[in-house]
Amino acid sequence: MTAHALRDWCIKHLQLSETDKSAFHAEMNSIKYFPECRDIANSSKHFGLDSKAACVSVASPKESEFTIITGDGNADERGLVKRQDISIALADGTQIDLFGFLHHTANSWIEVLKVKAIPISSGYNTIYMFIE
Repeated sequence: MTAHALRDWCIKHLQLSETDKSAFHAEMNSIKYFPECRDIANSSKHFGLDSKAACVSVASPKESEFTIITGDGNADERGLVKRQDISIALADGTQIDLFGFLHHTANSWIEVLKVKAIPISSGYNTIYMFIE
């Protein structure tokens, strides 16, 4: 939901006119996974994915496996680790795991903030999203 709400913060920060707001929303809707963020945020607000034009058809729990990579770039001795994840089914039939979706969305927002010259901490790195 925050990924979608950032739009409003940017609009306020950039002091956009009504015309510029519309152009900004159109630009954000052209960025990969941003329309899905909008639909997920709206589904949370309205208690379900019921829009006829929704970009996300369903989100389902699943078990994922991954390898922990240490700070020096080597695989952790524990090998494959299992954890609960969520698979997001997009309207076009493709699937993406929640962590991949979040990582891509966060990186896209960092790029938007840089392009729009909106201040962001230089120490921010999306890799921190995955530290447990």
